[in-house]
Amino acid sequence: MQIDDVILNVGQFYDEETNVIVGGVEVGALSDDTSDKLIMMADFSFHLYNMSYINNVSELTAATEELSEEETYMIHTLKQTQEILAEDYLVMTISDFNWLDEFKTLENKLKLLMKFINYCEYNNYDYLALIVEKEFADEANVTEFPKIKQYEALGFERINIHPTPILVKKLNEY
Repeated sequence: MQIDDVILNVGQFYDEETNVIVGGVEVGALSDDTSDKLIMMADFSFHLYNMSYINNVSELTAATEELSEEETYMIHTLKQTQEILAEDYLVMTISDFNWLDEFKTLENKLKLLMKFINYCEYNNYDYLALIVEKEFADEANVTEFPKIKQYEALGFERINIHPTPILVKKLNEY
């Protein structure tokens, strides 16, 4: 099912143990009927790293070990891109997407990402990183991820050559 617009409900907390802001987003859409009923279509989690408070790469690694495998993989890959992690940047990573089946389309995910990019830019975050989900790849050849071009149209850039792509977008580029 295609939707016209998404509504984001964002919640977060500061985890003192990892020195990271941990959050979640519920994604809703208005129903097609006249009742204006909000339908929850997806959710995902995020982590915000304030690099000025993380003193070194080993501290960053220790922070991610408390989190998911996906998050550890993403940060490990980002560490290889020294420009992103070497400055006093605010780096947002998003992961763990859960979709209701009828809304699980690449077009809906791109609409959600556009809305979340606006949210991140409004909050003056510097980078947004994510892992491309295999279900949004070309099923005939999952290892090539040909639909990455649609993410690139939103300004994301692939930063690795591993089988699972990590995409990063520099925010607030004027």
